[in-house]
Amino acid sequence: MSLESKKNDLGIAPTLKNMEIGDKTAFPIEMMNSVKNTASNIKIIEKKVFKTKQLNAVRLIQVTRVA
Repeated sequence: MSLESKKNDLGIAPTLKNMEIGDKTAFPIEMMNSVKNTASNIKIIEKKVFKTKQLNAVRLIQVTRVA
């Protein structure tokens, strides 16, 4: 699996807002609650839909834009 290689220096919201359908990115698992809440808020406001997946072996939460 290949994830976006940059470190998400923009922060959670700008990173998610800039994603196109099919794009994937990942954040440290410690940011899971913030990532899920931000994705939910963006869905409501901007009608962009995300799917999240925990990658426990590498301690990441993967985010995929699906719509």
